[in-house]
Amino acid sequence: GENNASKMEPYHELFGLVALRQKNYKLAVSEFRQADLTQLHNKFQLAQALEATNAKDEAQKLYKEVALNNFNTIDFALLRSEALKKTAS
Repeated sequence: GENNASKMEPYHELFGLVALRQKNYKLAVSEFRQADLTQLHNKFQLAQALEATNAKDEAQKLYKEVALNNFNTIDFALLRSEALKKTAS
């Protein structure tokens, strides 16, 4: 009965992660698109899934967004170097 539009985002994040680990990249893309993409780890994992489905241009755009994020968060600290490597290739 709750009308919170974002209440299912954690569900989609989890299912996206499971699909990514199972190498079901199309499903992972679909799930991560419904997750909270303000969270850098979700954006990074969406980029990984997109890269695996050969949507390399969109993946590169997301990797750049992660690499250039200007906030001191744990996500940024953990993902920045990997995202920078992806943008260099």
